[in-house]
Amino acid sequence: MRGYAVVDIETTGFSYKHGHRIVEIGVVELSPEGAVQDSWETLINPQRHIAATEIHGISASDVLGAPTFAQVADKLANSLEDRIFVAHNAGFDRTFIQSELLACRACSEEALPAIDTAVLARRYLGLPKVKLGDCCAHLGIHNELAHSALADAMATAQLFQHFLANTPAAQENYMSERLAEQQLYRSLAPHPGWVEPALLSRAAAESAKQAAQYGGWFAGLVAQRETPSNTAAEDYFKLLDAALLDRRLSATEQTQLLAFAQAHGLDEHGLRELHEAYITLLIEEAWADGVVTAEERAILASAGRALGIPASDIEAAVDPDTAPQAEGRHGAPSEEAPQGSDEDGSIGGLASMGGIVVSAGERVTITGAKAYSTAEWEEYFAAHGVEIGGLAKKTKVLIAGDPDSQSGKAKKAKQYGIPIVAEDVAREVIHFAD
Repeated sequence: MRGYAVVDIETTGFSYKHGHRIVEIGVVELSPEGAVQDSWETLINPQRHIAATEIHGISASDVLGAPTFAQVADKLANSLEDRIFVAHNAGFDRTFIQSELLACRACSEEALPAIDTAVLARRYLGLPKVKLGDCCAHLGIHNELAHSALADAMATAQLFQHFLANTPAAQENYMSERLAEQQLYRSLAPHPGWVEPALLSRAAAESAKQAAQYGGWFAGLVAQRETPSNTAAEDYFKLLDAALLDRRLSATEQTQLLAFAQAHGLDEHGLRELHEAYITLLIEEAWADGVVTAEERAILASAGRALGIPASDIEAAVDPDTAPQAEGRHGAPSEEAPQGSDEDGSIGGLASMGGIVVSAGERVTITGAKAYSTAEWEEYFAAHGVEIGGLAKKTKVLIAGDPDSQSGKAKKAKQYGIPIVAEDVAREVIHFAD
């Protein structure tokens, strides 16, 4: 036996059979004596809606760049091979882990031998409750970030080390039976020739999100061309019109824009040039009637922030005392400038970011609501004769608690070309025809 593998997971819910999946794994490898040998962690993309964010703190945008379970299955199998699985309330973690490994053909249906530190805590700590937090508090173990997989796995490992060093647990039947089971267990192994997967920790995901703010999401883009063609600019502006409908860029939308840039050979400089041209067009639209309204200022500020345009530049451009007397300020943009309009005559640019107009009898769909209950949304829209229903081709807009959601509704909305609006700004950007 190589030792122990202490594991903790975060999931979208409590039941694998009901479609819930793992969203984070933390593993601490211990020697047979209980010394820490190695550890690793990663977020997991479950390719479905992420629930229970209020508990584990993981959102859909966090896992967009994370590996799927199948991509880390061999690494996990390697950590578990010839080691005894250890977890707090091990039945829960083992069920999810074994079900996922079974789906990847990395193990058999034979039960994975497991030591449950909650069982040991009931025997040796004498506490009325044996939740991980209670046990850690009793023993003075500091959990740096409860409900994150690696921190919980580290805390569980320290708890297990206490039982190995300070109790007769290792000599008693419970653990000796698990050791005997492990010696006979040969149903888990990584596939031959497996390679280390690319992992994504919480910290790395958060750093990426922070870097993506203020236009940082396209920094470092390398391609063979700096200057975009007029056709590429027009197509990109249409993408921006759709993406900035709710005045922000979700991680999914950033990925789509980067894919467009790469497909058209645009580098960071070329993309920045497009963003500056787009904002210039918006500013010209705002000045077309001779005055920039408060709502137009808000739209310009949001768009500039998403596209990496300095706020000071936006402010100077909309201030009547400092704005340059550029062509188009009090009229239409110049003919040479690419437009954010569709061929069918529908208006893009500021008009599209002004919001979506919904009429009585039309349908709105909700997914993963957080700020308001479904009943509250139904009451809100019913007052204007608007229907709340399932996602269909006739749906006017999908309101998402997380605009990066991978729920079935969100996937269908993208397939049908239905706009997705973040719930926290939905009441600002959805207007009624009445």
